[in-house]
Amino acid sequence: MVLATAVRLPTMSQQLLEHHGFRQTQTAYTAVIFHEQGVNLLHPQLPVFGAPFEVPFEFPLFQALAAGVMSWGLSADAAMRTTALACFLLSALLLWGLVRHIGGRVAAMVTLALYIFSPFSLLWSRASLIEYLAVAGALGWLWAGLLWQERRRFVYAAAAIAGGLVVMLVKPTTGAFWLLPLLAYPTGREGRGWRSWLRARMDPVLAVIIVVPFVAAMAWTGHADAIKGASPATQWLTSSRLSEWNYGSLDQRLTFASWSRIVGRVTTQLTGFPGWLLPLAALIGIRTRTAQFWAALAAVPILTILTFFNLYVVHDYYLVAVSPLLAAVMGFAFARLWHALAPTRGPIFLLSALVAWMGALLLLAPAFWTRGYWDGRVSDVYPEVAEVARLTLPTDLIAFDGYGWTPEVPYYSRRIGRMTRSEPREELTAAELARNGYRVLVTPLLESDLAPDMIRAGRWTGVLGDFVYITGDHPDELRSAPLVATDDVIELGAGLVDTSLTVACGGAGVVLPRSDGWTILHLAPSTPRTAKLSILSGYGDVPAREYVAVRSGAGIAEIRLTCRDAPSVTVLGVHSEPSGAQKG
Repeated sequence: MVLATAVRLPTMSQQLLEHHGFRQTQTAYTAVIFHEQGVNLLHPQLPVFGAPFEVPFEFPLFQALAAGVMSWGLSADAAMRTTALACFLLSALLLWGLVRHIGGRVAAMVTLALYIFSPFSLLWSRASLIEYLAVAGALGWLWAGLLWQERRRFVYAAAAIAGGLVVMLVKPTTGAFWLLPLLAYPTGREGRGWRSWLRARMDPVLAVIIVVPFVAAMAWTGHADAIKGASPATQWLTSSRLSEWNYGSLDQRLTFASWSRIVGRVTTQLTGFPGWLLPLAALIGIRTRTAQFWAALAAVPILTILTFFNLYVVHDYYLVAVSPLLAAVMGFAFARLWHALAPTRGPIFLLSALVAWMGALLLLAPAFWTRGYWDGRVSDVYPEVAEVARLTLPTDLIAFDGYGWTPEVPYYSRRIGRMTRSEPREELTAAELARNGYRVLVTPLLESDLAPDMIRAGRWTGVLGDFVYITGDHPDELRSAPLVATDDVIELGAGLVDTSLTVACGGAGVVLPRSDGWTILHLAPSTPRTAKLSILSGYGDVPAREYVAVRSGAGIAEIRLTCRDAPSVTVLGVHSEPSGAQKG
C-alpha cells in the first residue's frame, strides 16, 4: 500500500487532461463550486448547460469530499486527485479484507497486488472520477453484509446499509448486481434444496440491507430527472432519454468488434492473457463451502457488462466497477494453485510467475498507464483558456461552441455558460442565446451552423482575441474590441484606397494601408454572408458584414486581408475615420 501510494504521488498536481478530461473536469467543476459557494447535495451545479446550471447525474458525495480537501489549501486539481486516490486506497483495503475473510491470506495478497498495480489502476486511481468511491461503497456493502449474516451484530448491518447507500447513490451502474454474492454467501443454516436456501435468507435485516440502497437510488434518480427535465438544454440527459445510451442494443451485443474492444481492454489493462487461463484451470472441480459465493462474485462483472453494454464499449474507465472482482477471482484461483502444489518449489515458482506476469503486463501496456505521468499543461491542449480568462468576466454568459459538451475550457477558465453543441438533437438558435443574455462566444473555429449566426446576433460584432467574440447593439458594448464588423451605416473619412479590390479567398491576400485611428473597410453588398475575413494576426476571423473596422495600436503591424468560405470578397474602399470622430 505504501509503494502503491508512492508511485502515484508524483502525479497529484497534474492537470485533469491526461485521459477523459471531459469527465474529470465535469466532476471537478461541481466540487469547485461546492468549495466556493457551499455544499448543496440536492442541487449540484455544473455551469455548462445554461441556467439554472444544474445537471445532476450521480449523488455528489465525491464532489463534496473533494471540496473539503480543497479547504486544506490544495489546488482544485490536486484536491480532486487526492480524494480519488484516498477512495482507491480505501477500496483496496476493503478488497483485501473481504478476500482475506473469504479466501485466506494468499488470495488476499495476490488480489491486492493485481488490483493496485495493474496498468488500469495506475492511470485511473488518481483521476478526478467518482468511480472508486462507488467501488469502496460496494465492497463495504458486501463485506459488512457477510459479517452481519455470520455474527448478527447490528453495527455490521448499519455499515452494510451505509456502503450500499454510497454505491447506489454515487454510481448505481456499479452496484446493481453486487447483491448476488451477498445472497449467495453460505450462512450455515442452509439445508438441501432451494426451499431451504430461500428460508435461510428470509431475514428482515438482510432485506433492509439490500432494499434501502435501491430505494435511495430510485429516489435520487427521480429527483435528478425532475431537475434535468425542467430545462430544454438538459432534457436529453434524463434517464429515460439515455436508456439506449446506457444499455445499448441487441445488435451491438452480437457484434464481434464490441466484444473485442471490451475483452481487449480487460486483457491489456487489467488481467493480461494469463488472467483468462488461471481461473479456468484453478476452478475445475471446486468443492469449497463458498463455491456458490465465488461463482456469484464472478457473475457480477459479466452481468454488469452485459446490462450496461454500451457504456463499457464507449468508455474504458467504466471497467473500474468490475476491476476488484476480476482481481479477486484471479487471486482466489492463484491461491488454490498455491495450496495444491508442493509446499517447497510450488510457491516459489508461483510467486516468480506472479511477478513476471505483472511485470509483463506493465511492459506491454506503457502507452496506456504512462498517461498518468503526462507532464503537459492546459495551454498545450487548449491555448484559448488563458485568453478566455483574460478577455471575459466571471459574470459573462458565454456560448462555448465546437467543444461538444466537454467542459475543460469552462472549468480551467472558471467561466459559466452554455456548451452550444452539446447535443445534435437539440434545436438551439443564436436568437435564443441572445435573448437569454449570451453576448460572448468562445470557439476554436467558426465552422458550425450556430457560431456564425451567434456573432451576427447583435448589430455589431467585436473580435476580442483568437477565440473570443462579443456582440452588441452598439459599439460601446464591444469592450474596446480592436476588430469590429456591422451592417449599420458608418460615417467614412478620407479614402485610403479609393478603388475597389477583389480578394480571391484561399490566397495570400492583400496588405491594406491603415490610419492612425480606425481603418474602415467598406465591403460590397454582394459579398457572400458566409465569407469570413482574416485581418489581424492574433485575432479570429470576422464575419463579412458591410463595414469592418480595425483600430490601430495594440501591437498591430499590418492589416492583411484574406478570406475563406466564399469565392472572393470585394472591398469598395478603405477609409480612415472622420476627422474629430469619437475613438472607440
